Amino acid sequence: MATMTEPYTVPKRINNLGHYPTPLEPWPALGAQLQCELWAKRDDLIGLAFGGNKTRKLDYIVHDAIKNGADWLLTTGAPQSNHCRQTAAAAARNNLGCTLLLGGPGIRNVTGNLLLDYLMGAEVEWTTTGMHTRNDALEQAALRLKERGKSPYIVPLGGSNHLGVWAFVEAVKELAAQLAQSEEAPPDIIIIPSSSGGTQAGLVLGIALLGWKTRVLGISVDLPESALQETILDCIRSAQSQHPSLKSLAVPDLWLNDDMTEQEYASFSNEELETLVHTARTSGVLLDPVYTGRAFAGVKRIASTHPTLFQNKKILFWHTGGTPALFTYTRPLAAFSDTHPDNIPLKPRQ
Repeated sequence: MATMTEPYTVPKRINNLGHYPTPLEPWPALGAQLQCELWAKRDDLIGLAFGGNKTRKLDYIVHDAIKNGADWLLTTGAPQSNHCRQTAAAAARNNLGCTLLLGGPGIRNVTGNLLLDYLMGAEVEWTTTGMHTRNDALEQAALRLKERGKSPYIVPLGGSNHLGVWAFVEAVKELAAQLAQSEEAPPDIIIIPSSSGGTQAGLVLGIALLGWKTRVLGISVDLPESALQETILDCIRSAQSQHPSLKSLAVPDLWLNDDMTEQEYASFSNEELETLVHTARTSGVLLDPVYTGRAFAGVKRIASTHPTLFQNKKILFWHTGGTPALFTYTRPLAAFSDTHPDNIPLKPRQ
């Protein structure tokens, strides 16, 4: 089984997965409603199989897999996992096999991300093990692949290892270059959906590396605040142990909000649905039902309960992708119309 590279090497990426830099764009109408200057970093447009933030992580992880002689990627997620869909695409692009260990809450119909997994040739195995506790199940799946003569490389949940964290340290540098080119100041706050920890860990470290005063607000999509904090800190510690340039950085207190976890992961509340529809009709941008839709609904809720928190601030919403999952939620979306049958489109904009 292929393993990680030795500690203290400078990470390299495969350079064939994403289109960089991803767009940085203002969202003035939505910003006016939140009484802030609102921008978006569009990782949903990164280019790999409908895009998403995991592509950045996979650029480094796939390079490491190939360097270590792997011919197969093995990872895990929910039935409609964006990470698994992007891993399947990365494997296909690099002539690697791919096995996805799926389970937990979410729609299992062969549509959305799951349809794309199969389309790109991934093998799907189902498990009853919890999404955040699948290390043993992944090791067992790796052993089964070895028995078939494969050399598997385990990609952790969400791609959130030290390489995934490094990818988002580099993403902050990418953002800094875009801001400098347009003579824009760094944002006061970056807001992301947060779950497996690597994205938020990388952003926090990248910001510390550049010396910005920007704060990162992670809206949890599944874990309670205490569990998510420990997950992110594990990612930070792993990255700092592996990369000398990060080792001495002082990590600020993590800023997390778990209000939206009152709704089960991969379920779809009216609040999230209304946010998704409103954003589409206000900005022409599609959020996804599980991550960005939930996170932006959280932003709106926070703004309503703490109206001065975002006022007159420069806010960057990091769009982490996930839009194929929209096509698994046609029933609740159709129910947004007046008459509710599944085949009736949404009520037109008034």
